[in-house]
Amino acid sequence: MNTANSPGDTDSFWVQQIDVNGDGTVESANLIWDDEDRILYFYYEGGFKCKNGKTGSGAVLIGVNGKDNPRNRPAGSGFYAVSLDKDECGAEEAGLWGCRFDAAGNPTACGTVGIDDKYDDIIILTASK
Repeated sequence: MNTANSPGDTDSFWVQQIDVNGDGTVESANLIWDDEDRILYFYYEGGFKCKNGKTGSGAVLIGVNGKDNPRNRPAGSGFYAVSLDKDECGAEEAGLWGCRFDAAGNPTACGTVGIDDKYDDIIILTASK
């Protein structure tokens, strides 16, 4: 994903020690605040808990919408995308898998994920079972 909205656009970037995946362990994550689109991105590589209770490992991208974002999405809603190997976390094939979630963190759509380069967003391509 590209957060640059123009050739000279720069966004705040920092590395932070934070429990990104909610497992009680602090991970080193890269954070980017896209001030035009008002979305905070978290990126890290490491372990995470799968929906089936097992543990997976890979690259994780999380986007959380900020207040007054231009897409009028509720603050706190967003998405996550995870690179999975075949059979990891029950994935039927290797690739990007993820979910959109509402402001309370509840999943609203999950499945295989594509990247929408034009809008720096994800697309749920195929809903999961």
